[in-house]
Amino acid sequence: MMRFDRFTERAQDAAQRAAEIIQRYGHNQIDTEHILLAMIEQPQGVITQILEKLKIEVEDLFGKIDQQLRSSQSEYLRRRCRADFHNAAR
Repeated sequence: MMRFDRFTERAQDAAQRAAEIIQRYGHNQIDTEHILLAMIEQPQGVITQILEKLKIEVEDLFGKIDQQLRSSQSEYLRRRCRADFHNAAR
């Protein structure tokens, strides 16, 4: 079990937001997309500052992640499983 009390306040906030995000989309586990979206949603978060310095449109990235997460749960799980199998085969 992870000890969230050892995380920074920002990391704890991101973990809490990620848990809320999986509920919002009806997913049952937190994946990287959920964490990234949670970090993008943090007000005055460092991630949005980094993305802006890299000239990545935060709103566009948010929209793409949102669209991916809104796809049906079975399609989402199929993509995740396929990626996991692909990575395991390496």
